[in-house]
Amino acid sequence: MSQHDRYRPQVHFTPPANWMNDPNGCLVHNGVYHLFYQYHPGSLQWGPMHWGHATSTDLLHWTHQPVALYPDPQLGMAFSGSAINDRENVSGLFDDEHGLLAFYTAHRDSPDGQDALQQQCLAVSYDQGQTWIPYEGNPVVPNPGVKDFRDPKVFFHTPSQHWVMVVVAGQQVHFYRSGNLRDWQFSGTFGKYQGHDSVVWECPDLLELSDEQGNRHWVLFVSGVTPADEPFPPMQYFVGHFDGHTFTETQPHSDVNRVDAGADFYAAQSFHGTVDHDGRSIWIAWANHWTYANDTPADSWRGLMSLPRELSLVTRHGQLCLRQQVVREFTARLTEAVRHVGSGRWMLPVPNNAQWFQLSIPATTRNTIQFVLNNIDGDRLCLQWQPELKTLTLDRTGIASSAFHERFNQPCQVDLSTAMTDEIGLEVCLIVDRCSAEVFALNGQVAMTCQLFPEQPFDRAELIADDNVFVDQAHLKD
Repeated sequence: MSQHDRYRPQVHFTPPANWMNDPNGCLVHNGVYHLFYQYHPGSLQWGPMHWGHATSTDLLHWTHQPVALYPDPQLGMAFSGSAINDRENVSGLFDDEHGLLAFYTAHRDSPDGQDALQQQCLAVSYDQGQTWIPYEGNPVVPNPGVKDFRDPKVFFHTPSQHWVMVVVAGQQVHFYRSGNLRDWQFSGTFGKYQGHDSVVWECPDLLELSDEQGNRHWVLFVSGVTPADEPFPPMQYFVGHFDGHTFTETQPHSDVNRVDAGADFYAAQSFHGTVDHDGRSIWIAWANHWTYANDTPADSWRGLMSLPRELSLVTRHGQLCLRQQVVREFTARLTEAVRHVGSGRWMLPVPNNAQWFQLSIPATTRNTIQFVLNNIDGDRLCLQWQPELKTLTLDRTGIASSAFHERFNQPCQVDLSTAMTDEIGLEVCLIVDRCSAEVFALNGQVAMTCQLFPEQPFDRAELIADDNVFVDQAHLKD
């Protein structure tokens, strides 16, 4: 591994070089997954936004493609958005029967840098997503007089037989409808006084997800630009009803519904077409936090995505809650697991590969459990379970490079006291892939994502636990 790739993970997507943030335009088309993303090809810092592009057939191994969208001299940068397959050519933009369309925000700064104009635009691909041409009628949704008006998510609403666009507008979400994907009519709003609405919302997504009985429910997701001293989680969600015009929350809650308990999970976007493709709802997120995103340790590239996750709902204490599980393509490529029981230390056989660990903790356990990964430099990552407090902690402060930023140099912790009972043990999955750690607990009801920057791969593990606790270990095949 070269010095320029010392942090590059095995299967978490990273840009070929320079800056990357939000996933954009995620879709599956003809068996190929397309991932577009916010990209600055000329710098390790955020700057003039393009759409980068990569493709995959297994959601793990990605092939870089040419840049898809560039800043427009008149309309501005290409901010976040989504993409769809216009299968029936309702747009009338294709000579044959179908093609791909991308919807994105054009962002143009004012000359004095004090204000900006954000409008929703359309781009067309006639060659299966390889090249994109901005629509000559842009913008398709002009700015209605809102400062922060961006990140269109477009999908087809079958009951009303209309296309829907979901756009954030300050601390709210606006909805638009269209019959031809070119002309859009405003239809409703959601968000005022809902959830955490004191920060600017970004990157909405609206999905219909299945619960354990197969019933479908609408779930609205938003991210939030969080001040450095604000504890607000980067993403939240609402469960409710969508009638094709607007969203209504149907499940009251006393606290914010948090998508991920870690620090680094933002702007998640679902892949258009996966439900029709194989019945799954899948999304991917930018694994970073705006507080320190421009300052993370980097050589030739900066920014990574989470592993893609399968989404569903589960009932907990009478409330529908989000469940996230790493895509089955990942677990299918793991080696046969090796079990370690009780306290002990061991070496990891292939430290450069993504590592998978499953901790099984009986309900009778009363002592604190620690599972530690470290390397030759003394860097230390600790996953800790405190049964009396029912807190699960992922602590990256033992890694020397974590000190680059005060907000980064903090442990991530989640309270599971309301999510589990004393009669049920705990299983925790930890996936470490060089500069990424993702934790899944309670069968995916809890997720925790954090970046890591150890100078060397973790090559040894230690379990500090009672004799009835064990950990299964495997790694991803080459």
